[in-house]
Amino acid sequence: MDEVVFQRFVDGDDAAFTFIYNKYVDLLLQYGRSLGFEKEVLKDAIQDVFVKLYLNRRSLSEVRNLKYYLFRSLNCLLYTSDAADDRISVDL
Repeated sequence: MDEVVFQRFVDGDDAAFTFIYNKYVDLLLQYGRSLGFEKEVLKDAIQDVFVKLYLNRRSLSEVRNLKYYLFRSLNCLLYTSDAADDRISVDL
């Protein structure tokens, strides 16, 4: 299912992009929260992930696992930006 929708997105189908966004946005938020990032920081980072996905869709035909790609993109963005400074600190 993801492969077909993703290919439609790569081919320029904006409805496929909306479907992908709606399917993964909450999962990405949950993932980021599990890493200790604040919700507002995550919202910005997730938006950046989807903007980059949309803008670079023509060059993404080699992506084989969309879920992995999105989660990895978020992870890299969070840990290579100032967002890493905005993690929730927990005293043990």
